[in-house]
Amino acid sequence: MNIEKLYKLTNKKNATKNNTLWGENITHGTDAKEHYLCSPTVIHAYRDINLAVLLNPIHAKIERKEIKIWEAIGIVVVEDWGKVGCSVLSTIREIEWPIWIKKEKDVQILFAALCAETVLHFYEKKYPEDCRPRKAIDAAKKYLEKKTQASAYAADAAAFAAAQAAAYVAAQAPAQASAHVATQAAQAAQAAQAAYAASAASAAYAAYAHVASAAYAADADKIDFATLAKQAIKIIGNHS
Repeated sequence: MNIEKLYKLTNKKNATKNNTLWGENITHGTDAKEHYLCSPTVIHAYRDINLAVLLNPIHAKIERKEIKIWEAIGIVVVEDWGKVGCSVLSTIREIEWPIWIKKEKDVQILFAALCAETVLHFYEKKYPEDCRPRKAIDAAKKYLEKKTQASAYAADAAAFAAAQAAAYVAAQAPAQASAHVATQAAQAAQAAQAAYAASAASAAYAAYAHVASAAYAADADKIDFATLAKQAIKIIGNHS
């Protein structure tokens, strides 16, 4: 097994769930015979620092102001859309936040929109006449290009329409990827409206509460979420 460079999030006290303590050159491992993500059978980490930060609210769930980022090394035994589980993990040193964090809300909104857009074809193939999710994605992007009250209101209206589409599809077949696509499109548009209203907590939650759910339900192994995150960061950087 290869030792890989990874990233780990802890709180300010260097702790994760169950009060596991980390720090410089601290190692933890598991002797489990089988390994599953989101379980005590592995030590969780990320290959990509951007995903570690973007997915924190639905994974580690560490309060934003409490987060510390660690460079780590570990032996990966299981993984799924950017998150990895290790049999052994060592935190080496604390590192600085990525520079894009200065535009955090914008990156969150665009990342959510790109995730939904990547798998939008699943929805449009099944519902070719329903353009509500696509309009929600476009509304979120337009808000990022020109942050006005009008663009925020448009995003809000598009989000409501996409949410209606998601509710309808979910009622027909709750497990369908199509419902996740529409939901995520709605979340991205809602985030744009919330960001305009300066509701940081609402914007952050809306932007990635369902991040990757559409792709996970549809075709997760073919989606490169780290690349989508980098794309969002680059685009937002070019807008600066």
